[in-house]
Amino acid sequence: MFGFIAHYNRTGFAQTWFDNAATRRDFLDQVARYPCWGDPTFVWSDVEKEIRLRVRENLLVEAWTTRAREEQVAREKAELARLQAKHGGTATAADAPVPTVQLGLL
Repeated sequence: MFGFIAHYNRTGFAQTWFDNAATRRDFLDQVARYPCWGDPTFVWSDVEKEIRLRVRENLLVEAWTTRAREEQVAREKAELARLQAKHGGTATAADAPVPTVQLGLL
């Protein structure tokens, strides 16, 4: 379904697509974009269309994109702390909160 390639076992599939927020986002993005080929009499295209619709309606790709960004920031902050502990130094502007700015339409 959804054009996912075969894996040697379930563990390989799970590690590829569900290991972290970024891979889960990629999985859902593929589900949301898949064209659902074929006749429902012979393939699962009707089921794929329904799942794709629910993924889109519930904005799951966007939600997992946000979570993936949060995980990346947490990893980077942990790496920063590790490097500061190893080499000394203090926190930089990276620790300062970034002001939220609403972008214009054009």
